[in-house]
Amino acid sequence: VTHASLLSLAHSFGNEQRMEGSAGVAQWQQKFQRFNVFTDDAEIEELTGLVAENVEGLARMYTLLEQAEGTNSALSLKKEKAATRNLVVLGRSRSGKSTFIRMLQSPTHISEYVSLWKRDEPVVQHSFAIERDECNYNINVTDGPRPPREPQQGTVESHSNPPMEEIHTVFFTIGVSGGLNSDDIRAITRLGHALKDHGNAFHLLITHTEGRSLAIQQELEAEVRAIPDLEPFFADHPSVKVYFSGALDRDDFFMGCVDSIEAKLANVMRMRTLLLDHIVEASDCAHISDIDLFCQAQAELDDTENNAKAARAAA
Repeated sequence: VTHASLLSLAHSFGNEQRMEGSAGVAQWQQKFQRFNVFTDDAEIEELTGLVAENVEGLARMYTLLEQAEGTNSALSLKKEKAATRNLVVLGRSRSGKSTFIRMLQSPTHISEYVSLWKRDEPVVQHSFAIERDECNYNINVTDGPRPPREPQQGTVESHSNPPMEEIHTVFFTIGVSGGLNSDDIRAITRLGHALKDHGNAFHLLITHTEGRSLAIQQELEAEVRAIPDLEPFFADHPSVKVYFSGALDRDDFFMGCVDSIEAKLANVMRMRTLLLDHIVEASDCAHISDIDLFCQAQAELDDTENNAKAARAAA
């Protein structure tokens, strides 16, 4: 579907909307359904305004998503003859782990609105297939557990299906809006120690950076590497890299910010390409027990520290 033909359809749908109420909206809702943009009555009402006031912008939105989706999205089903890559994503709640995984599956993923409260969820595994350089890869990504691990979350090993033994890459997520705190720095240092024999298997991932230019991302990486409490970690683990991820912003669609959508989509696709290149080239594997032992040790050490704090407070 070319932009010109879609724009012609857009004007006809817009005329229908003005003449027949919701006809144009229904047409656009059906088109955008594949991208999971407009999902409820309130969002459809927002779309009504877009159809009536910015038909060309709406057509551009759809064209951008369609072009990116058509050539870059992963397959939901695994391939029989394919190499396997196993990933584990760790980090604080709301640090962007789930959004990162969905971005790996599709560059057109649109981030959900953040709720004010989120329950700790169990370890979850996502599986999909990608094609890179005419080779097929089955990707298994385990989301969590959040360090320190809550008992009900379980272990990575207990929730991997099919069972995983080798872990090709471990990402520790850092939300750019939430930043790093002392717990994150402690977890990064301990995880680096747990994976010290697999230096190329552990990397940091700064999330929510779809609106940050390459230059700003480089500044963020330099800032992380210069944190005094992390300087020894980077000195001991020179192969640790800092990657970036992000996703499209729902508000850009509802506000008709097509230029912002186009810029962020290009940024997301660039970050996703770098990540997938690393994932498929990963060869220095850690064992899944290393991850679970880290999470267990992290929880035990945090319990000890919390008990010590409580004892001091009581005294």
